[in-house]
Amino acid sequence: MSIYSKGRKLLYLVKKNNMINKVMSLAKEKADINDISIDTQKRFYDNFIKAFDMYATDEKKFDMMKKIVQAFYKNKIIKISDNFVPADIDKKRDVILVTTIKNDFDRIRLFLDYYRKIGIKFFLILDNGSTDGTKEYLKKQLDVNLFYCEEEYETYKKEGWVNRLVASVGFGYWYLIVDSDELFDYIGRERNNISQLIKNMEASGYRRGKGLLIDMYSDAPLFSSECDYSKIPEVFSYFDSESYRYVAANSFVSHWEGGPRERILGAEHIWVSKSPLLFFDEQSLIINAHYHFPLIEYERAPYIAMIRHYKYLKSDYEPFKERIKKGNFADKSDFYRKAIDLYNNNENIYFYYEDSKKFTGSQSIRYFDTIIDLFGDSDENINI
Repeated sequence: MSIYSKGRKLLYLVKKNNMINKVMSLAKEKADINDISIDTQKRFYDNFIKAFDMYATDEKKFDMMKKIVQAFYKNKIIKISDNFVPADIDKKRDVILVTTIKNDFDRIRLFLDYYRKIGIKFFLILDNGSTDGTKEYLKKQLDVNLFYCEEEYETYKKEGWVNRLVASVGFGYWYLIVDSDELFDYIGRERNNISQLIKNMEASGYRRGKGLLIDMYSDAPLFSSECDYSKIPEVFSYFDSESYRYVAANSFVSHWEGGPRERILGAEHIWVSKSPLLFFDEQSLIINAHYHFPLIEYERAPYIAMIRHYKYLKSDYEPFKERIKKGNFADKSDFYRKAIDLYNNNENIYFYYEDSKKFTGSQSIRYFDTIIDLFGDSDENINI
């Protein structure tokens, strides 16, 4: 490290405590979180302080934390429907699903159908200004507590929103935090619901579970396939098993990278490790879609799931362009730019290739040796 770099880091560390206090005081001063208990508010405040101190080790990470905190305290989040309260939830059996969504009417129906089938009974969903009927549809769902926020989306603002949704129920529950284009899957899912999964996790001493975010695609060109929402897993049934690689921890956490976005689109450092399933104890905090605070718990957690990722429908082309225009996703929406640029230059782009694998049920997850089987289910003939 150069003298200049050392000096800059030292200057940052000197300023850090003052910056933390300023951010937290300004955010809390303007807070509009009357729907959250005082005890829960205090715990989140303390955890934000700890996360700032331990995680925000440079200016970039500090800026990320700042956006999360400000979104938690300052973004106007309105609860539209209130169909369940914490007393309705069995802490030993139930998992609460948390997601944010905008204009994804087809996939939210697939999403709810799938997660209800694996045993989810409680959904916390934030609608971020949908205009396609998504919000109206969700208002009618009796297992959904629906929230609404018109604030312009940004990757780290979303983590602030997710913390707000979790805070509406509180600590001491199991949560599954996934996007609307993701289906969390595990070996033996056809015979064992998610309550049985967390029971086995607890019996093995696990309070968090990681997954690999695996892009699912059709055997047709990129952005050319479209179907009824119920047929999406059937049409987009192929995936890579050989193009992902493990990256050992150095100054940060270990993870997996790669997949067809790197193989075909040339996108670099595509993280596919995520930590979506966790028991939210009083030290927990959502700071990133891929890992949660405290980070040591991320490293201890086993890989238990394949997170099937459906993102390349024909109808995704225009939303990709909109994300490029706004630049409000990770790395200023760089991945979306690469996908659209490549497609615009050659509409005959395939993710599908000779080594693609076809997903036929949860036993297909066995292609990934790092994902463990918590049920010892060896039936190779189970179909989706």
